[in-house]
Amino acid sequence: MSLRPNRRLSFASIVACAVVLSGCGGGGGGGSALRPFYIGTAEYAAQEGLRLIDASSIYARGGAGEGVTVAVFDGGASPDHPDLAGTYVYIGGVPGLSPIDGDGHGTHVGGIIAANRNGHGMHGVAWGARLASYRTQDSSGRGVGTDRDLADGIDEMRARAILVTNNSWGSGVSILDRTRSQIEVEARESLAAYRDYVGADGVQVWAAGNQGDVQVTWRAGAPYRFPELEDGWLTVMAIDLNGREASYTNRCGVAAAWCLAAPGGDFGAGVYSTAPGGVYARYVGTSQAAPHVAGALAALKSLFPNLSYHDLRDRLLVTANDRGVYANRSIFGQGLLDLDAASRPVGGTSFALGAWDRGPVATTAGATVALPRAAASRYLAGRHMLVLDNYQRAPFPIPADAFAEAAGAYLSLADLDLATPEWRWDEGAGTATLAVAGDGFRAGGASNGVWFVGSGRGARVMEGMAHLVGVPLPHGDYRMADDALGVTLGLASGEGEFYAGAATGAADRTGDDGFGVVGWNPETVLTASFVPNGAVEAFGASVASALKRPMGWAGAGALELSGDSFDLAYARRIASGEAWRLGLASRLTHLATESGPLVRFDDALMAATELDLSLDLGAETTLNARLGMERPVTSSKGSIRAASGIDESGRIGYDDIVIDGSDFLAFDKIGLRVRHALRPDAILGAGVMAVRDGFGQTEAIAAALAEFHF
Repeated sequence: MSLRPNRRLSFASIVACAVVLSGCGGGGGGGSALRPFYIGTAEYAAQEGLRLIDASSIYARGGAGEGVTVAVFDGGASPDHPDLAGTYVYIGGVPGLSPIDGDGHGTHVGGIIAANRNGHGMHGVAWGARLASYRTQDSSGRGVGTDRDLADGIDEMRARAILVTNNSWGSGVSILDRTRSQIEVEARESLAAYRDYVGADGVQVWAAGNQGDVQVTWRAGAPYRFPELEDGWLTVMAIDLNGREASYTNRCGVAAAWCLAAPGGDFGAGVYSTAPGGVYARYVGTSQAAPHVAGALAALKSLFPNLSYHDLRDRLLVTANDRGVYANRSIFGQGLLDLDAASRPVGGTSFALGAWDRGPVATTAGATVALPRAAASRYLAGRHMLVLDNYQRAPFPIPADAFAEAAGAYLSLADLDLATPEWRWDEGAGTATLAVAGDGFRAGGASNGVWFVGSGRGARVMEGMAHLVGVPLPHGDYRMADDALGVTLGLASGEGEFYAGAATGAADRTGDDGFGVVGWNPETVLTASFVPNGAVEAFGASVASALKRPMGWAGAGALELSGDSFDLAYARRIASGEAWRLGLASRLTHLATESGPLVRFDDALMAATELDLSLDLGAETTLNARLGMERPVTSSKGSIRAASGIDESGRIGYDDIVIDGSDFLAFDKIGLRVRHALRPDAILGAGVMAVRDGFGQTEAIAAALAEFHF
């Protein structure tokens, strides 16, 4: 059996250096929709309340209220104001009262919600939204008309599917000064209308009141007496333009669970908004705080169309800034309105896998793919993947290349094969033992000339066992776990030598050096080889399961891909002379991929071949040249399942990213190595190798080595 090594060495001390040229770059982050940048305007700066609620963040993410209408129950409308022109889709009110604003209160409130962003004055929180005005109060700010009139207005908004209503009006009576029975008598018909409105997913936004009380007014606090209203109720107390509690505001009190803080200004520094006659004015009050929240609901709805208005109400409460002074719930309720936090993912994010937002998902945590720079640019640049947050399945478009990272180098020093493995050889009575150790492997075995048994350990355990038996087949070209274990058996017969081997140990890393099969990190490998008598050729087959990098796709998490391979290999010494040898090694590989949560590739057939030329340049110097290539025999299409959009019902649309797997399987390589025996115990070596991948990227590595044997 071919067990005797060419030479025996005891120990080698190696000094080497390497240079990598034109290494594989990664796909890079490409910017994320989760960290937006908004260029503010003079209109934004003029309305200081926008800064306090961090409205610029939601604008940068694309939420400005487009397609949403907000009802304003107030003092009427000013449809001729330049900042409100074209904004009203409905103007009405209680019978006998002009729907046109007479004192400016309704115009001011409407501007805070939805004043146009048109280059002058100011703009609203939801500057892309529309308004439906329903006049319910007179110039004193008190409600007018009957309870039936109010109920008719509420029903009108529900019938029009306008499900956000701002209420900057009401009496100054505290919720604690009204019993359930008293409210049922005073507001029987409007209560029924409110119940229907809330039941239809509507949200009523209320000013807390300006009495400087520790409790809100009774309408703002209605869920305290009627808990069935709470899902559709928001109450708003006021802070000044420095972020402090306003001097006049009612506190949240018993309404803390559904209460927020928002800018209402204070005396001497009111909120800047629209006023009748095409002008602007500064008003102060919880009347100005409430429309900040109503506008926030509209802006969020345009950003998250699949979320209900009740969901959006909850989102504002959950994401409110409750740090520092705002932690006092009896004053500020759930905290200060924060549109940055409300428009960011809450509770992490996941990839959608099904047709609906409530369907199956896969976490984005740990989801990455290591790609050559050209691959990330070709397939991912400019593409987006919609992800859902884990709180409410709110949708967020993320650049696809945010999940790509730089691929590791194709080549390592081990590919140059400069170092000499350490051998030990002992012969006993009828039995020989052999041990070999090298970079990433240790192996040993025993033979009596007819049979052979061996074992090995290490990331390159298959390579170590190939050294033991001396079979020139590419069964050693696998990277496994550092503690992988392998065994090999051999039998000599009249026809030749038969070998079988097995190894197990899955590498849990995806960026190991090496190209082609070398980088595939299998969990188990089974091999069989046959060397006919004469030892000028060899045949082999191998099966590798649970490949970490099939198709060269080094993914992790939801972007992971695995698979199995079946290999047929052939090696032959083509020709030789007194001082030269020319060998050929070929491999045909079938790759069967197992689709991951988001990634799938068709099965592929791949061929590889390598020529190896060795020249003896004198007694002390050997030159070795290698030339090889790997190519797909069949095309292999792949795709990433990429959610691209979501509608109001929660239905998810997909626009899969199609990938040509052939690019990942094509490689050309060339290498040159020279070794010179300075003296029997000192060897000098140098080598260079270059690889060109299917994306046109070239990588080279060079190294020099000195071995000293003791």
